[in-house]
Amino acid sequence: MQPPKVIHNFDEARSAFNGAKNSCVLLSAPDAAASLGVVGFLEMVSAAASENADIEYTAILDCGDQAGLALNALRLGAKDINVDLPPDVLAKIESIASQLGARVHNRPKD
Repeated sequence: MQPPKVIHNFDEARSAFNGAKNSCVLLSAPDAAASLGVVGFLEMVSAAASENADIEYTAILDCGDQAGLALNALRLGAKDINVDLPPDVLAKIESIASQLGARVHNRPKD
């Protein structure tokens, strides 16, 4: 698998898929759930993925320190999210994600 690619827009998502051999990991920009929106991110990745149906991918949406955005992302179908939350809140988000077949990732701070 190639190194993760940070994507800010559709062209970058498309480029990440086009440069992948078999699989790729897409990372949203920091706090993208707040700036781009959950639906915007999911639709952008879905559109890029539809042009490359043979590429397996993981698309991680950064929800920053917003537990509400993280829950909304999970509710709307995000399968991989990144959050920066206190341990007690993080544990709750991880439990909910697990019940929905989703995962919570930790990404190093820029």
